[in-house]
Order: sequence, then structure tokens, then C-alpha cells
Amino acid sequence: MQRPAVLAIGSLTLASALGGSTIDRGQAFTARLVVSNNGEATATNVLPSPLVPALLPTGAAASATAPVAPAAVSIAGGASATFTWTYTESGSGPGGLQVSTGVAGTDANSAARLTVAAVNSNTLAVVGAPVLVAQSFTLPGTLSRGQTFTASFTVANTGGSGITVLPDPPALATTGGAHATVTVSPAAIPIAAGGSAPFVWTYVEDGSAPGGLALTTRGSGTDANTSSTLATASISTAPANVQAAAALSVTTVSLSGSSGGPAIDRGQTATVTISVQNTGGTAALGVGLAAGAVTGTGGAAGSLGALPASRDIAPGETATYTATLAETGTGPGTLKAAFGASGTDANSGVTVAAPQVSSNGLDVQNPAAVSATLSAPPGALPGETFSVSFTVTNGGGGEIRALAPALAIDSSAATIASGPLSPPSTLPGGASTTYTWTLVASPTGTGNLTASILGTATNTGTALSASAIAPLAVGEAALVANKPFGDNSTFTNLFAYRGHLYAGPNAAGTGGARMQPDGTAREALSFTLNEDSIGVSNRNGAAGPYTSFGAAGCKANTLACGPDNENARGFLGAVSFFGDEWLIGAGALSADNFFRFYATNDAMTAPDFSYVDTSVTLSNGMRTATAAVVMGSKLYVGVLGTGGVRPGLVALTRAPAAPGIDATSTDVENLQAETIPGIGKSAKVSLIDSMIVFNDRLYLFNNGGCARSSTAVPAAGSWNSCTPASVFPTKTSVTTTKNGDLLPSDKAFPAVAIWNGRLFAARNTTAGPQLWMCDPGADGLCASGDWNLVVANVKQDPNLSQFDDPGNRAISLLAATATHLYVGFDNAAGVQLYRAQTATPINQGDFAGAVGCNAAQHTAGCAGIGGSGLGAGATRFFDGKALTFPSGEQLFVAAGDGASAARLFRFAQ
Repeated sequence: MQRPAVLAIGSLTLASALGGSTIDRGQAFTARLVVSNNGEATATNVLPSPLVPALLPTGAAASATAPVAPAAVSIAGGASATFTWTYTESGSGPGGLQVSTGVAGTDANSAARLTVAAVNSNTLAVVGAPVLVAQSFTLPGTLSRGQTFTASFTVANTGGSGITVLPDPPALATTGGAHATVTVSPAAIPIAAGGSAPFVWTYVEDGSAPGGLALTTRGSGTDANTSSTLATASISTAPANVQAAAALSVTTVSLSGSSGGPAIDRGQTATVTISVQNTGGTAALGVGLAAGAVTGTGGAAGSLGALPASRDIAPGETATYTATLAETGTGPGTLKAAFGASGTDANSGVTVAAPQVSSNGLDVQNPAAVSATLSAPPGALPGETFSVSFTVTNGGGGEIRALAPALAIDSSAATIASGPLSPPSTLPGGASTTYTWTLVASPTGTGNLTASILGTATNTGTALSASAIAPLAVGEAALVANKPFGDNSTFTNLFAYRGHLYAGPNAAGTGGARMQPDGTAREALSFTLNEDSIGVSNRNGAAGPYTSFGAAGCKANTLACGPDNENARGFLGAVSFFGDEWLIGAGALSADNFFRFYATNDAMTAPDFSYVDTSVTLSNGMRTATAAVVMGSKLYVGVLGTGGVRPGLVALTRAPAAPGIDATSTDVENLQAETIPGIGKSAKVSLIDSMIVFNDRLYLFNNGGCARSSTAVPAAGSWNSCTPASVFPTKTSVTTTKNGDLLPSDKAFPAVAIWNGRLFAARNTTAGPQLWMCDPGADGLCASGDWNLVVANVKQDPNLSQFDDPGNRAISLLAATATHLYVGFDNAAGVQLYRAQTATPINQGDFAGAVGCNAAQHTAGCAGIGGSGLGAGATRFFDGKALTFPSGEQLFVAAGDGASAARLFRFAQ
């Protein structure tokens, strides 16, 4: 017994051929009916009812096909059967489709009719087919070489159903040297109906040169409903211009001061100018300076101010930046600033940078500082043309520009004849320049010369100035130096040596001074005396070399005394022999024995003297050298003595050599002055006062009178007396008890001179001075009878030569230039100086005094040349010589009062 058959509809479904719930318009689809027999009896003749399910369309969907009716089936109890119909959509637009059907059959056991009411299927959506459109394909309009870039391709689905799209690999088209290689490609992307999707490729430009490139592609995919393949049309990008990448170069870094020059003062601010060029083909954006570095040398250091704003730089263009640098160091030196730069490539956004470049060196200098000295002769002769030199020094480090020198005089003592021809307009740091003016002295007067300089510090623009004043006195006695040694030394000798006027020694015996003949360019001298440690060595216990010839009151065995403990001034002068100029010097001893004098041919301000050890020839009791002269190839030196054999006279036969000569009898000859006729040797202190070469004979003078060598080569035992006859014996020559520090007035014959072919000798007697003239006979030799007393007193003692002024107590100067013979007297009322105004001066009227007055009128108002005391209160002449320099020959004298500093004067020839 079976339960009756029971039919039921299990499902009624519509689906695409692929089983989807959507179909494209015009696409075939399937209706499937599943019928179940839920009873036990078999159901027979089972068919859908109706046989073809009724179509229930919505929208514009429809089906134009007539499906085939199915055959009847039997369904056993508990089983099921499926009926399938195939349709083709034939509507006019999107919409939906349903079908409806029921089931009918017969129970096999009871033949009862079985029915199931109609049911509706699911709705099958009818959509439009997918439609692919290539909407866009883009590249950057410009690319930089080496740039990584993207290509973007947008595909739209304008159809009604979705589709999965994968673009074709783009085809590359290039021009020039451009090229690109893809590094990242897109994956397939589903695109819903009405949707769109971007596809992006990543490329790197890897060409060899600028050019252009473009890409071409298309999109393709598979219809999700039909599995059919669809594709867009091909699309190409616009060409991309491939440019050279931006490239930065710091072309210049320049440091300059506020004046634009290559230097600043310490503490000043400089300007840094930086030029950055874009040497590439693409703009560089936001180019800024990399933090600068400052380096210094010496004591210079600096700090940079705020950096300027960044800026864009077009290809090939240069941008200029400026910054400030403040100097912060501790001393002069140099500064350099170094800068780099960086920005971004306008195409790629990649950072581009320029390496650091260093600037020029900027000198950091101490501020310019102007100082000036005026070198002017303190005295000028009437009508004399002379020069003054104005030396301007920049004691700082910075340059001074726009220099403007000027000279003024506040009186009519002189007029300015000409100034600097082409004065330099700039003066570097540490340098000096000298401006020279030529002036013409008036007949007389005094005044002050004022030289000034104006300028501008180049680094700062600051005005600078300096001035200097020098006094000027115009007169017959032109002042050369007030204090030739810069101290109060009361005595000096004068002589010419290597183009300079020399004065010395100073009171300490340690040096002297040299200067131009007019007193300008004065330089201090210091002495070095080499030690004699061979044979009869130096007596000073202090170690040599020695620095003094000796000074009064010095402590023995110290460097304050001379090499043999000399403690007084001796001799200092200059001679020419052995083809060179030599300084000859010696100190004086108050005791012991003098065996050494010193010589040098140094041109330095610290001359190094070699010793000449004459101990092999000189006798004991000698104290100092008193005179020196050259005749032939020998140097003759007269020596003061107090011993049994006195005075001394030696001849040096060879040039000294450092450190000195330990002379043998062939190097130094003893002319045995104590045996020479006419030479006084009985005085307690006996010396050779003066020596001179006249007509190839050597003449000696001292308190005894005159001696003349009998040959042109003086030798011991070969001498003649030439002591004047006439009134000479009626007066007694002065003698001295002094061993050193001799003054002209201490000597019987303080000076001799040759003028107009005659020999003149100044003699001091205990009664007063005498001036003697030798007019030699045909043999040219002075004999006793060839002498005459000249300029004898008329009103006073006629055997004296005083210009009738008993105050003229001693002759202390006798010298001859080419045109004049000068004679000078010590006088407590002021020294008196006269010069011969006739070729054969015999009487007082043959001499002239101040302003050319006749010396015969001396007591009636004719003062000596330059006035009594030379206008300086001088009472003594210490030395007087006619000296020749490139500027000409003039008489130079040293005079003073013995208490204050000696002064130097010069007189017109």
C-alpha cells in the first residue's frame, strides 16, 4: 500500500548561460523547473502547465524565441525531475524577465489527477552589454632626463554590465635621445557598468639626451555575462618633452668690504655675493643657499648673517644672493666664505644641489692709522735752496686713499719753491711714503714748517689726518743738530764718513750719530770693540766684545769702561787708506799703558771695530791717541804719553782685519817721536797735537813747535825742525796735565790747515792765541823762516792773534774750504768765527765776520760769523772741519758751553 503521489514545485529559476543573474540584451538564458514527488506512488504523465512557462517581462525586456515544449515524465515517489527551457532575450532595452508555470500529472495507482498551481521564477535582470571607452592617456608635459614618472590611462564602461579590463603594454615612440623603461605595470581592474578605472604605469627616463617621447595603448577585457572580449580604440599620450635635468652650480662666491675692495678692518662687516647658475635644461625651484662655512687665518674670524630667501632659477639663468659677514676675530688675517646651494627639479621634484665653493680671501686688517714725521734741516743758510721730507706712515693694516699732502710755513724765513711732483694717492697698510718740497731760505728769520696729510681709510671711508712741525732758523750759522746724540753730551768730534756727517763719541763712549749734512735723517750709532785675547790682552776684566771706548767715572772691569779700562775720551775720526774709508777710535787711560787703538770700515749703524795692538812698538806710559793722518800707504797715529819716552808716533802698514791685528814690527813702525827735532817732550804730558801732509811731507805739531819729515816716506831719525822763528820763542806754548777728554784749547797746536798753497797753524800760548802762516819757498817745504804771524793784534799784544779781543783766549778752530780760511776762538762772551776774504790774509782786515763785516772792526761791533756764540751761547769750539759731501763743501763745527749739550752748525763755503 503506497501513499498517493504528491507533486510539488521545488524551484523555478532563470539564469544566464553562465549561471548569472544578469544577462545582456539579446543574450540567451535558461528557465529551469524542478518538480518533486513527495508521495510514495509514482506520478505519471507529469508536465509543466502550461508546457512553456509564461514570460512575465518588465521594462523593455522581452523574449522573441519559442522554447520547445518538454515531454511528459514519470516521477517515482520521493524523486524529482527537471524541465529546462532556453530563451533569447529580444527586448528593446533593459528590464527584467520572470516566467510562471505550474505542474500537472496522474497518480499511477489511482489514476487521480495531480496538479500544482503556477509559481513565478526569480527575476533575471536584462542589461546593456559592456562598452569600453579609452577616456584619456596622459604623461607629464615635460620630463627631466633620468626622471621617474607615471603614465595614466583611464578606461570607462559606458555599457550596462561590468567588465574586467587589462590595458595593453604601451608602445613607446621617441625622438632625439629620449627613452623610457617601464618599472611598474598595472593589474586588471573590474569596471562596473557606468564606471571607469585609471591604469598607471611607472617609468624611468633612461635616454641618452634630451628629446621627446609618447605612449600608445588600448584597454581590453571580458564581458562578465557573455565571456566575450571587448577592447577600446588605441589612444596615445601627447608627446612629453624630455629636457636636461636641472643642475646647479655655484659660479662665484665673492667677499668684499664696504668699499667694494678686497679688505676690511677688524670688526667690520663684509658683503658676500653668491652667484648660482642653473646649468641644466629644467627650472630649479626654491633654490636656496646651503649653510655657509667661514674659515679664517691668523687672528681673523667671522660669523654670517641671515641667509637670503630662496628663489626659482630658470634654465641657463643665474641668480645672485647676498649675505653679510661680521668679522669677530682677535687680530689680522684672512677670511673666506664657502657656500653650496640646493633646490628641486621643476619636472621631477628631485633635489638638486651644488657643491660648496669657496670665496676669494678677504684681508682682515688692523684699521688704517696715519702718522707722519717731518724731516727738515733745523737751520738753513741765507738764500740756500733746501729740501724738507714729509714721511707718512700707515701704521695700520688697511689702505689709505686720496692722500693729499700740504706744507706751510708760518713766517717769511723761507718760501716754498716746489712740491712733490707726483704724490702717491694711496698708501698700503704698513707702508710709508715720503713727500719732498724744495724751499728757498730768506736772508734771515725763524719759523715753523707744518706738513699735513689728509686721506681716507679705504676700508671704512673714515677721514684720516696727521701733521708734523719742524722749526727752521735761517742765518749764517745754520743749525745742524741741537742734541746730536739725543742726550746732554757736552763734546763731540765731527768728520765725514761714507757720505754722512758723523759726530761722536757721546759722553758714555758707547756711540755717536750720523746724519745728512743738513742734520736730517739722523741715526744713532753704537760701538762694538772686538776683544784682544792674544799676547798683551785687554785689561778690562769684563768679557768682550766691549761697547765703550771709555767714559769719565766708569767702573773698572765693566763694560762701561773701555777694553783696557779706558776712563776718558780719546780720539775718534775718519781717514782713507788702503783703498777704503776707515773709522779710527781710541779711549784714554788715567793710568797704566795705552797699547791699542781701533779701526773699522763698517757702514752699519753699529760698526764693529777691530783692534790694532801696538804694544810691540809703544813704550809704557802712553795714555791715548791724539791725531791720525794718512800719507802714502801708511796710517800715522800720534799718541799722548806720560812716561820717560814721550810722545808716541806709530805707522800702521796694513789694513786691520777682524777681530784685530796683534802687530809685529813690520805691521806697526815706531817713528820715535821723542827723538824728532822740534817736538816738545819735556812736558809732563806730551802729545802730538796735530799732523798734516803738505807737499809730500808729513808735518807734526805740539808744544815744542813743528817737525817735518825729510822724505815722502817718514821714518825714524829722518826729520827736520820747522818751528817758526820770529816771535814764536817769545811765547810759551800751552801744555796740559790731562790724559784724556782733551779740548782744542788744551793743545798748543789745536789745528793746522792748507789754503791757497800755504800752510796755516793755530797755536795756543799761555798768553793767548797765535795764527801762523807758512809761505814755502821754491822747494815747497816749510822751514823756520817761512812762517809769519798773521792777524796780529793792533791794540793788544802784537805778538798774539786775537782780533784785539782779549776775550779770544784760545784758538779752537782752524779749517779751510776751497774758497775760505776759517779761524775760530773760544770766548767767555761767545765764540768768534772769522773767515779770510783775501787770498793772502795777513791783517785783521783780511778777515770778515758777521754779514761780511770787516774783522778789523771786531771790537767796534763786527761780531764773528753767525754772531757771538753763534746765537746759541756757545763759548767753546770742540771741533771744526771743512767737509765735502755730494751737496758741496761746507764748514762744520761743534760748539757749546761745556755744560749743556754740544750743538752742530754749518756755514756757507
